Amino acid sequence: MVENRNPMKTKNMMPLLVVVFFLLNGVGHAMAEAVPDRAMIRGDGTLLVNGEAMFPIGVRTEVVADLKPIADCGFNMVMGSGEWDVEHYAEADRLGLKIIAGHYVWAAFRGTQPNVNLRARGDAVVNTVMKNAKDQRQRTLEEAVKSFDHLPGVIGWKIGDEPEAKLTEIVEAGYEIIKSYNPQRIVGPILCDRQWLGNFRNAGDVIFMDNYPLRGTTEKKWTTSINETHDRMRRAVEAIPNKSAWYVAPMYPGSYWSLRPEEGMNLQDMRLPVYAGLIAGAKGILFFHWGLLDKTWSKDDTGKQKKIISYEEQADRLAIMKSLVVELKKLSPILCDGRVNDEPDIRWFEPGKYGPGPQLTRVIEFEGKQYLIVMNLLDVPIEGNVFGPDPAHNFRAYDADVFMGEEYLSVKTEKAGEPIIKIAPRGAGVFVLTRRSIIDK
Repeated sequence: MVENRNPMKTKNMMPLLVVVFFLLNGVGHAMAEAVPDRAMIRGDGTLLVNGEAMFPIGVRTEVVADLKPIADCGFNMVMGSGEWDVEHYAEADRLGLKIIAGHYVWAAFRGTQPNVNLRARGDAVVNTVMKNAKDQRQRTLEEAVKSFDHLPGVIGWKIGDEPEAKLTEIVEAGYEIIKSYNPQRIVGPILCDRQWLGNFRNAGDVIFMDNYPLRGTTEKKWTTSINETHDRMRRAVEAIPNKSAWYVAPMYPGSYWSLRPEEGMNLQDMRLPVYAGLIAGAKGILFFHWGLLDKTWSKDDTGKQKKIISYEEQADRLAIMKSLVVELKKLSPILCDGRVNDEPDIRWFEPGKYGPGPQLTRVIEFEGKQYLIVMNLLDVPIEGNVFGPDPAHNFRAYDADVFMGEEYLSVKTEKAGEPIIKIAPRGAGVFVLTRRSIIDK
């Protein structure tokens, strides 16, 4: 018999080992049962997930195989649709992506149905939505919510894609149904029309605003500008005070609208609409759509054509998206927990005899510094001074440096406390302003 030389290993330890086994077994079961995420919108529009502030950087897809490259790009969120099933949710959660589930609560009402009842009764619309609204896989809202809402990673629901004003009650009913089932979910529609923003203010915790800058389309009739993107995002923010507005940014090359295949994708032009959304007050960025990233469009005698681009071009576009995500992640703490501040006085003096006039900017104070988000939509550089909040007494209040966008932004200082900031043509980025002490230190 081998002598037991370890005094801790005795027959008397057996009860203790049994207890430890059952404790560990219980912990294992507890860990295996994932706790559903809790989500809400803070009073300043910031998303809270399980009590922690989060700036959503997401993208929409319907394909399971897309989720791995989406996660590899650094995205922290994905928006689904009625095309999703259990395998989509499982893979997204495995990759650490938070999920906005999708259901088109209004899709069933495009055509005439004999059992649709919109009579003026308090519960008529809710009952109609419960019975008749179906997603792309013909699931009712009740079926979809009961099937997927409890799954790990799910934090909210998208209920409608660009619904018109006449569908306000339908979307409102979808919102009420989901919130009554689980109040710890964020819910909202995708909207694109500024004139209807007020109609949907009671139809969600968040508005997903998808205005896409369209330049040089073949018909010329859908051309819009990035200034319009800023205007619509600003209106969305103002339409739902104490709630949240996120910008749905384009994720496709210029050829998608122009049908000229030579119009590809570059980082400079991809940044501009994103920065327009941020300056307007967007509390999240969601890109549309991952399935458009690997394609180009053209037109021939038979009509509109699309084709898959080369692997080299796909790699270039992935690099562009990764760069954008890195920027947004660096800004995320500022965008979540910073405070909008109008104290810095920015005076643009170049180009032109009287200067270019007011530009799109946003100042956010965070941890004692001012972060000046800027963009220049002109084809020439612009320059301006940064002064303090009281030009009569303390206008030499700040020193400036470039925080983000070094290839487009620069600073020069001819007099102490009077930084001159410069933005290259079609450039965007962030300056950081540091207060100068009046008292000698």
